[in-house]
Amino acid sequence: MKKSMKYFVFGLLGLGVIGAIIENGFGVALVLAAIVLVVFIVIKLRNLPQSASPGMSLPDKDLEKDDFIDWGDANQYHVLNENVSITYQNQKGQVSERNITIANVLRTGDGQLLVHAHCHLRNANRTFYASRIQKMEREGQEVDVESFLNALIENSPDRVYERIEENREEELLALMYIAKLDGRLTKNEREILGVYFGVDPDIFPSFDMTAATYKKVIKTINAWDEEKKAPLRAAMIQLMGKKPDDMKKATVGMLR
Repeated sequence: MKKSMKYFVFGLLGLGVIGAIIENGFGVALVLAAIVLVVFIVIKLRNLPQSASPGMSLPDKDLEKDDFIDWGDANQYHVLNENVSITYQNQKGQVSERNITIANVLRTGDGQLLVHAHCHLRNANRTFYASRIQKMEREGQEVDVESFLNALIENSPDRVYERIEENREEELLALMYIAKLDGRLTKNEREILGVYFGVDPDIFPSFDMTAATYKKVIKTINAWDEEKKAPLRAAMIQLMGKKPDDMKKATVGMLR
């Protein structure tokens, strides 16, 4: 209950107590006073944090900004709803225990880790600094904070895609160019890409590239040996699907 509403309720009940004293004497006033006390206790109990341990100083208001902080130089990695419990110390030294559901892990340019998560204690999104997490548990087992968050990053769809970009860029660009010849990337085409790279098909973003870039990529690929080119050629033909034959000549046909 908001403070303004609390004051309004207690004000009304207080006026009721005074009115009862004037009109009916102290008997009714005592009943109303008892009601005020009960309401006060109920409100206090409802506002007690359920996940704060005894002796811990739970801040009245989080110092971390509401919602997710946009950290300009950070790489953001999406996590598929990882539930953990944390003991967290804010910048004023106040300590609290929270159950959170991690949505994203961010790694800044200087290597700092941040966590975007839904805080169940506050029932709101929060950004937590990994360096301020004193303890983290997953399914009742304590985990090393930095190692756990780095593992989430490495297994995230964003990082899996980054590794393809880093290690197999020419194949990715060649296949994506053919898939997008008709201006769209269909579910079936994503599945072909997923099978080829051995990853979840949903990780592939849709992007456009020029014919000149494609020609440059194919020139590099043509220098590969046939054993390496064969599966790529098969995937390119699959992606052509029912696209016109002249497109096939202008794309797959360039691969010698």
